[in-house]
Amino acid sequence: MTEAEDLAEASRIKGWSWYYRGIKGPEEKKIENLQKSKEAYRLALINTTDVEKRISILNGLPLSLWILGEREEALVINIAALAEFTNRSSVWNTTAILIRWAKKPTTSVAVCEKLYQTALEERDYRTAGHGKHNKADALKELGRIEEARQEYLAAVELY
Repeated sequence: MTEAEDLAEASRIKGWSWYYRGIKGPEEKKIENLQKSKEAYRLALINTTDVEKRISILNGLPLSLWILGEREEALVINIAALAEFTNRSSVWNTTAILIRWAKKPTTSVAVCEKLYQTALEERDYRTAGHGKHNKADALKELGRIEEARQEYLAAVELY
């Protein structure tokens, strides 16, 4: 790896680490950690040309941005990622999450089906499980509890 790619990989990992600290860590550090996540992802993005790293970064950055209230930018980045990586299930996973967070669970259910089918085509069963899990979350929000239960069970089987 080049020095730039090394920096990109370290920054990408930091982006995900700060994101999870932001959503799972102490509430009083949430914004600070998500800001660090955003900065790390941006640094990673400008230092890599590696497709897998770009996909990972473009999946994480919109999540951090959304929670920080930078929703328009989150959507713009996600739409660009979908255009660039249409057949990558992990990008559809991020889309499904953002749509559900936007309080559009019916649309999220449909996107989760696209995610699931794309993941199966890739033979990426973990991401297929994410599709089922996210679909279950959306169904639960719609009050469709039995359907949600079935989707959660399907997710467990895929994990």
